[in-house]
Amino acid sequence: MSNQKLNCSTSNPCGRNGYCEKNEHGEYYCSCIFWWSGQICNELTNSGIQVIILGCLLGLLIGVYYGLIIYRMTTRKTQQKKDKQNYKFSIGIKFNIHRSFYVFISLILIIASSGLIIKWFMIQSIHNIIVDQYRHNLSLFYKPHGICQVINYRKTNLIMFPMSCLLIFIFAFEYKRILFGAKQYSDCYFLPVPIDFFTNINRTFVAVTFAIAANELLEIANEAFSDTYSFNNGIVLVYLQQIFKVLLMGFRYYPILAAVCIDSKLSLLLGTFYSWIELPMTILEQGLCQPRYYENAQKINDTYLNFLFEYYGTGSFLLIIDLLTDIPRYACLSYIIIELSRRIGKKFLYEIKTDYLTQEEKVLLNALQVNSVEMMYLRNLFQSNKRVVKSNQWIYEWRNDFRFSSRILCLYSLIFLFLYFFLIQVCVQVLPYMIELQQFIQNSINSFRGNQSIHSIPVLVRPFLLAVLIGSSIVVIQLLLLLVSIRRNLFQVYRGDQSEIPRRNRSNYKTYAIGNFHFAGYLIAYVLWGLVLIISFLFILLVFIDIVITFSLFYIIELILKHLIPVLLIAYFKVYLNKFLARFAFLQDDGDVLAINNRRILMIFLYFNFFLDAFLGLFSSVGRLLKSVMGGIFYMCRLDYSPLGRKLESWDDGFNAYCGFIHTECTHRHPILLLFTAYLLDMNKKKSKPIAITNPLAISIDVTSKNEEEIRKRRRRIIQKWQMIVFLIRNPLFVFYRKAYFKQFHFVENHLAQWRNNVQVTQMMLRRLNSV
Repeated sequence: MSNQKLNCSTSNPCGRNGYCEKNEHGEYYCSCIFWWSGQICNELTNSGIQVIILGCLLGLLIGVYYGLIIYRMTTRKTQQKKDKQNYKFSIGIKFNIHRSFYVFISLILIIASSGLIIKWFMIQSIHNIIVDQYRHNLSLFYKPHGICQVINYRKTNLIMFPMSCLLIFIFAFEYKRILFGAKQYSDCYFLPVPIDFFTNINRTFVAVTFAIAANELLEIANEAFSDTYSFNNGIVLVYLQQIFKVLLMGFRYYPILAAVCIDSKLSLLLGTFYSWIELPMTILEQGLCQPRYYENAQKINDTYLNFLFEYYGTGSFLLIIDLLTDIPRYACLSYIIIELSRRIGKKFLYEIKTDYLTQEEKVLLNALQVNSVEMMYLRNLFQSNKRVVKSNQWIYEWRNDFRFSSRILCLYSLIFLFLYFFLIQVCVQVLPYMIELQQFIQNSINSFRGNQSIHSIPVLVRPFLLAVLIGSSIVVIQLLLLLVSIRRNLFQVYRGDQSEIPRRNRSNYKTYAIGNFHFAGYLIAYVLWGLVLIISFLFILLVFIDIVITFSLFYIIELILKHLIPVLLIAYFKVYLNKFLARFAFLQDDGDVLAINNRRILMIFLYFNFFLDAFLGLFSSVGRLLKSVMGGIFYMCRLDYSPLGRKLESWDDGFNAYCGFIHTECTHRHPILLLFTAYLLDMNKKKSKPIAITNPLAISIDVTSKNEEEIRKRRRRIIQKWQMIVFLIRNPLFVFYRKAYFKQFHFVENHLAQWRNNVQVTQMMLRRLNSV
């Protein structure tokens, strides 16, 4: 309401419930917020009073609901403490750090630091040349060193390719020799397997090796999607070139992995020699031939470098960022060099020649060890449910009966380093363009308002960096939750639980195999795309919040909340009322049993609720749409989550890849299967050994009576039956695969066949059903 007596030049007579504004006639008036009214915004409207009452009722209902829950939980816990004793056992593993570990870390730091210092001096000279050209307004490029024409062809290192092919050829003969020593004769020469993804040996070494490829994979993807890349030869040929680079990258690290997998003196010696050549070649390639931010004469991009120099200056900032980016890669290469050198030294000094066994046989027979993962899983099957494994981790709980396969560790190491490289490159390369984006938005607003804009667009750098920080944290948390989900789903599939993963179907075996092929690549792409979506969403949200604060657009937020708060209060009041009635009025034992209580009152309630929920369903449908969009954005990097729902999850390629991976892992890494196979292999190896009896008198014959032997057999049968009962209780799905079940099922089917078409029996059953 307007009032000529109001004067807002000295004070605000509207108080905190309104704003003092001028109308078209120059008169002051109070613009009230939310549900306030009156001349000076000191009176509540009827809507405001009703909203306050509804909010108080909702708070009271929530307090009573959760108060009753807490009271029942506390009383139940005290009763359980009196009746039962809670058993706990600790993991009992102590991690002792030896002196050799510090020596190992020191050598890695020395080699990695030396490589980074050498690269610094190489890039420093190129940086000085580019800066001098920038100051004289010349084309920004450098002339590559003469050695680059030998080791680098179109940004591809072709020197290591023939060397790796030669080592692979030698390793094939070495693997053939090992098979011949293990009496596994074959006329063919097989390529050595670089890594067995279904095992959990050499996981750290393999994960570190895969982490090195993250930077190269990012550069290949950047070249494939770059606008400056030439498509004159055809888009298909360009993508084939990128695929060829990926294959070359695989061949480059193939000998290192194969050397560890074969684990012979010759393979480790050649692998160590190859790794000592790989580090200098990497330093020369990145320091002289392929600097990260500078281009040679074959590919000049003055605009890009001008943007970087205008924003970051001509100092050493780009050099420092380049070295920070390469720290993980040089550390991983140093680890590989030291680890291979340590293994070859241990091989020559401490190895005792034993029976010839292949690497696969050694891995399989390792399951028979007392403290192996498979043996601990089998032992925990027969433990009491009162025993609970406790650890100090609140995000991830360590278990002694599970180890992730090498594939998971390789994938996660590559993803984390890929995110590290990607975030650094995004922050360095996108920040200079934020100024242009800010100027473009400001010019658009000025042209729309006719150059009368009194407010300037807030700086976009701060929201972008905050969005990158929050988005990367969300993706890391989602990856950790995915790691927990993989273990939980594997345990579920081990015991036949299909509550989360669809049941394995024979007609979908090809789909599982194809999904297993795509699992690693899909997860990398989904994580990258999920990170981009989350950063984009958060950036838009933070910029909107910044604009609202800068332009004082609070009246828009107030208008939205004024219409939204009553709807939310009514909806949540109905939700908590339903929860309260469902738990404490219409279900027995406070909701612990799905059995109806107060049946007549429930029927009356359902009758009236039938019409009421038709209106609430409209708001629920809008919330369903918003939740699906938000869930699809924030859960994009989770392959175990399908935004399409349970009925349409088969249309989701990412979820199909995850299911294929889980079923394949269960089929080839089931602990019971591995133990049984290892036991058969061990028995076969023992039978194949020749037994020489030098002294017949040394053989002692244990004579037992017939009754004692029968007692032992009866005890063994009783123990086996009890173990079978415990196993079937913990794994109920295996009941349907027993012979006794099938025999009983067929007996019942044959017995009831004669009663199926009997009219009298049918009428008798109908009378009994009607009388219930």
